[in-house]
Amino acid sequence: MPTRNRSMETLRTIPVLLALLTLALAPSSAQILRDSRGTDFWLAFMPNDRNLNNSAPSLHIMITAQSVATGVVTATRRDGSTRQIPFTIAQPNDVVTLQLDPREHELRGADYSRRTTGDAEVVVSSSVHITANAELSVYAETRETATTDAWLVLPTDALGTEYRVMSYPSYGYLSNFFRRVDEGFPSQFVVVATENDTRLDIDLSPGRSSVSAQPRRSVVLQAGDVYLVQAAITFANSNDDLTGTRVRATKPVAVIGGHFRAQAPLADPNNASRDFLAEQVPSVDIWGKQCVVVPIKPTDDEQPIGPWDNTLCRILASTSGTVVNANGTMYPLGAGGFVDLPLTETILVDATYPVLCAIIARTSNRDGGSSRSGDPFLLVVPPPEQFQNSYTVINVEPRPIDAYFKEHWITFIVPLVAEPSLRLDGAPTAALIPIPGTSLGYVHESVVAGSHRAVCDSAFGIYVYGYGPAESYGYTGGMSFQRLFQPTVTLRVHNQFAKPGKLDTMIVTVVSISDTASFAAYGANRVSFDMSWNASMFVPRNSGALTLSGVFGTLPHTFTFDSLRVGDTLMRVAGYHALGTSPSDSLILTNATWHSPNGDTINIVTEVINGIISTDGICTERGIRLFDPLSTPALRNTIVYAADGRAFLTCSLPSQTPYTVDIYDALGRLAHRHLVPAHNASPLPLSSAPYEPLYVRP
Repeated sequence: MPTRNRSMETLRTIPVLLALLTLALAPSSAQILRDSRGTDFWLAFMPNDRNLNNSAPSLHIMITAQSVATGVVTATRRDGSTRQIPFTIAQPNDVVTLQLDPREHELRGADYSRRTTGDAEVVVSSSVHITANAELSVYAETRETATTDAWLVLPTDALGTEYRVMSYPSYGYLSNFFRRVDEGFPSQFVVVATENDTRLDIDLSPGRSSVSAQPRRSVVLQAGDVYLVQAAITFANSNDDLTGTRVRATKPVAVIGGHFRAQAPLADPNNASRDFLAEQVPSVDIWGKQCVVVPIKPTDDEQPIGPWDNTLCRILASTSGTVVNANGTMYPLGAGGFVDLPLTETILVDATYPVLCAIIARTSNRDGGSSRSGDPFLLVVPPPEQFQNSYTVINVEPRPIDAYFKEHWITFIVPLVAEPSLRLDGAPTAALIPIPGTSLGYVHESVVAGSHRAVCDSAFGIYVYGYGPAESYGYTGGMSFQRLFQPTVTLRVHNQFAKPGKLDTMIVTVVSISDTASFAAYGANRVSFDMSWNASMFVPRNSGALTLSGVFGTLPHTFTFDSLRVGDTLMRVAGYHALGTSPSDSLILTNATWHSPNGDTINIVTEVINGIISTDGICTERGIRLFDPLSTPALRNTIVYAADGRAFLTCSLPSQTPYTVDIYDALGRLAHRHLVPAHNASPLPLSSAPYEPLYVRP
């Protein structure tokens, strides 16, 4: 539950912080920053609701630049064939609009009437790749009658390897008689790979999808491959929301979050208009701890039906233990957790860990009509640290004659001291509205469809959006992509699977580094960690440093490096599979600590994908294991295996006490009795005759 606490010491005071932050927003010519302009882009089009009358389906790509530019759009069709479209920006700030056919380039989602899942969780190649000889700003739009949205396409050099999805709850038309879903409107997102051999790991926030009830997805993608995920909609669980789903990749990927056709706030799906949602989400490493979320300009004919019927601000956390201060009210959030707040006034957000803020515009026509303007759109709000001092944006309109959109708006968030320098298309804007408690202000500017240029002496934020009858679009106009906080390194403990006695290797590798430049700047040259596992299942060749607690062993390990890259191996420990106390157990990496050359501990976040150890071919008779390491006297420090037709006993620890081992044949008859003298850990032959299956009884 939210709590009211304006003096919480772990959170900074918002007005003071934002006043100081404003002073730091002036651009620096000494630093080259990544931003939303680039020369290489990847995108894909998620499913939109195409089951409408008077349909006018289309997909649009809108390209502009601050200088003359040429380039090519390579669009891959559903059948795998490609279409190359050259383009030219003949004059600065000109707009080139390209149209694609949804039947060839749009992903297909679940069809609830036919009980099919379409392209969901199938690797397909229906992506679009854009390259140019000069920096571009690129926007994409999915268009359908009464269900449209657009988004800012991020350049490849601004992409990351770890994301949290921003979306909205699903819903469906439910048949109470048949207890089924007749039509579904799912929360959804899509991932686009930019390089070959990209391993993708997805952990679903609701723990299920339209394809499977399993929470984890792992897949390998090649450059241009696309992976769509849609939420499950069932009679029992119709409102699953993919917001907070974690997406991790070994190489940079693009992630576009959204909704097939959302109602916001979600209330009665049978009595309100709805709209497609799409926005490309930034990777977690460029999120901010503060955000200023300004209300959007409402439509001229807006008619809310109650105090709850408002545009929403959704605040999403990536790290467990995040506490969000929103206008003085505290909201504790877990990893992937979020809170929705009515956006009736400016919301000042301050969090203990980075968060992502978004605006979800409200549904119109809750009385079932369709004459009023507006509908849901999804807009990511950049943190002030990511503001820029110039933007070239596009207010979209795919049909110049008999236009869909009747209102076009740009909202600016600007330092009050910089107001005289703010220019839109060369002209001053209206006066800023001060934001209480800060040195910032905002203004809504009505514009026409097309390209617009905004500049200011100080960095500022920008929203771009528009309205038509039961229709809307919206997106952030641009932002920088500085990686603001410490890097995150993800390690993987590889699974082990073999028969008893087989040689195997325990391996730990680097899966991803959120920011290699920041990682290198930290100066780490050594990492130490502990590996723990069921030592009765795997016995290292060299177990000198192994400590035992019952059957569980812990092995400390240190890896020293000059540089660290994705794919590097941090640990290789050879040993033998043993019969063990369990056919399967966990391999767990803990206590990862990074060090500098002088021995100082470095604050680098380490995330671990732990592994599984499994033993195949354990001997059993009538469901009872024929070798039990926990029997009395205990043989948990022994491993029995066969090699070259001979049976051996290898003790993992030296023993100074002799004992007797009986070997029985497959019929349970005593075949050999061997006295084991005091010995070291070297192999001791038990018998020259093979016994299949071989098992030991004390």
